[in-house]
Amino acid sequence: MKKIYVFLLIIFASIFFFNSCYKDIEINIEESERRIVMNAMFFNDSTVKVSLTKTVGLNYSYNKILPRVENATVKLYENDVFVENLTYTENGIYVTNILVEKNKRYKIIAEVDDKIVTGEAIIPEDNSFEKIKLIQTNEYQENIVEFTIPDVKDIENFYVIDAYFYDTLYYWNEDYTQIDSLGLYKNYANIHFDDQFSVSEMDYIFFNPYINSGIIFNDHFFDGQKYVQNINVSAFKWSESPNPLQDSFYVYFRLFSVNEDFYNYIISYGEYQYSIDNPFVEPVNVYSNIEGGIGILGGFSFTVDSVKVPFSTYVWEY
Repeated sequence: MKKIYVFLLIIFASIFFFNSCYKDIEINIEESERRIVMNAMFFNDSTVKVSLTKTVGLNYSYNKILPRVENATVKLYENDVFVENLTYTENGIYVTNILVEKNKRYKIIAEVDDKIVTGEAIIPEDNSFEKIKLIQTNEYQENIVEFTIPDVKDIENFYVIDAYFYDTLYYWNEDYTQIDSLGLYKNYANIHFDDQFSVSEMDYIFFNPYINSGIIFNDHFFDGQKYVQNINVSAFKWSESPNPLQDSFYVYFRLFSVNEDFYNYIISYGEYQYSIDNPFVEPVNVYSNIEGGIGILGGFSFTVDSVKVPFSTYVWEY
């Protein structure tokens, strides 16, 4: 028994000894050179805004504002022909009043000190829903909407669909609730493809600062055909129907035609978001098409259609 006590005493003493001995080692990690970040979106019949910032180090606080580039010379080219210099406004944003057009190639060249960064984007031809209709509504105000897209043959097309409706906006905190009764608040609906094949092979839900939550897919499975698909749409009105004669409201669907660079960016950005705080996934590099720096110059066009859906009669229980 005495040997056991001595053995346990040695173990505890060893644990205490090894836990008590430590040494602080400072590791000097060399800061990498800051790179220029260029971001811009080109869409039909719109002006251009270019954002120029710089990358930050590992120890940079996310509560701080990103370093903005305020002294750049930014040039716009259309089909390799110089158009004009962009004007600096604020917060690293450079603008032009020139309206960009579909099926034209635009290039941005930014000169920052002794560095040059460039990017290009083409605005694709827009497409539109050939048909879109409500085919079913369940008691929870989940609507099944069927749409048809006529795809152009032998051209690789990339699509995004999102949906929104106008609603009453409520502001609330612990002290009061305020209602914007105009009903002009744009509320984005939750949508996903209703077909399981599409969910597994094509459906990709994302959030992106340029386009709100939506579905992104390509035409690899229906090149040159009329693509018919169902969307499950959850559109919940915060307000009740304003009068007994108005028992429905409109949900608006936007069909985006995006270029390949923007498509790759959205996919990689979504994968990056899903990888955050997950130690068991491979690092994800967000797609970039900027030479001399990083970022994205994307192009897209879009059309809008609408479907009338009924107000919900379902009473939520909490």
